[in-house]
Amino acid sequence: MIDYSEGILKIKDLIYKVYQHMLTNDPTAARIALADIRVIASQLDEQIVKQFPTETGHAQ
Repeated sequence: MIDYSEGILKIKDLIYKVYQHMLTNDPTAARIALADIRVIASQLDEQIVKQFPTETGHAQ
């Protein structure tokens, strides 16, 4: 991940996919998208810490 905004955009897209899958009664696909959100959220958290170490309390 180059920048935290990349992760935010991916999560935004996946949330829309979860919504669409639930509207079309496809809970399996919705769960897969939610699993992807969990992974990206973890990566996004790491990226925010890298980009803002002082603000997140991780400065050395």
